[in-house]
This record gives sequence, C-alpha cells and structure tokens, in this order.
Amino acid sequence: MRNGFSFNSAGSIGGDYYDYISLDESRTGVFIADVVGHDPHSAMLGAMTKSCLHTQVAFDSSTNGIMQAMNRIVEKKCHGHQHP
Repeated sequence: MRNGFSFNSAGSIGGDYYDYISLDESRTGVFIADVVGHDPHSAMLGAMTKSCLHTQVAFDSSTNGIMQAMNRIVEKKCHGHQHP
C-alpha cells in the first residue's frame, strides 16, 4: 500500500458560492452568491451562506422563505462591518 498527499496553499481566498440543492421532488434550486473581497471575512461569509441555505431549505423551501432567511442572516452578520 502506498500513501501520499499533496498540499497546495491557495494564493487567495474568497466568498464566491455556487450550489444546487433539491428543494422537493420536482424542484431544484440553483444558488449563486459573490461576496466582495478575497480575505478570511469573505470566505467565512461564503461558508455561513452555505450553512444558512441548507438549514433554511430543511425548514421552508419556498423562494420567499429562503430569500428572507438569507437576507436576515447576512444582514445581521455584516451590519457594521466595513470591507476595505
């Protein structure tokens, strides 16, 4: 048996987020988000967006429910943060 690994550090990180998720038997949601910047804050906001999205879909997969929850959470987390 051979083992190996490779480590390549990222030159930059960011908050771009692309995903698709099954909403129910007949609907699939496609989600695209872009957070300004390529820093740890942007990356964390992207990760938070994914977590929020998947949690919200489990409770309410309506378009309005998803968008209201996403806006509420992102606004709460970003309030007062000024990106350089």
